Amino acid sequence: MKNILSALCLRSIIDQETNNISLIDCLEQLNIQINESDKTVKDKVFPIAFDFVSIFVDENIKKERKFDFILETVDGKKEKLGEIKGQIVMKEGIKRMRHRIKIPGLKIIDSGTYLFKIKYKKMDEEIFVELAEIPLEVNISYKLM
Repeated sequence: MKNILSALCLRSIIDQETNNISLIDCLEQLNIQINESDKTVKDKVFPIAFDFVSIFVDENIKKERKFDFILETVDGKKEKLGEIKGQIVMKEGIKRMRHRIKIPGLKIIDSGTYLFKIKYKKMDEEIFVELAEIPLEVNISYKLM
């Protein structure tokens, strides 16, 4: 299986007539202002809802394939903040699969480059393989109240 596209966006819309997807407000950078009195950002989950969208291709279309996946979030210090697990099922005859993960919030430790890593494994395998790594630059600034 190959990952031909992964993106973070504030929202995505799937057109019911064409089954095409539109990625709205793709995220590369996130700027957050925090009150000066609240200097401790560590371990706060910010209610910033966004979508992680991926498109996968698998040439083996002669049978149904099942893949487990993990979407890991890693902070700027390479510490794992969380993960979302799931399964992708590609039916017989299907070559491409689009998958969208709705994320309701982001745990933020400090300013830095956060990584979203998508990994997969076939159902009969033990080891996850990383397919893509999407960076998100997080900048925290403080304001006086």
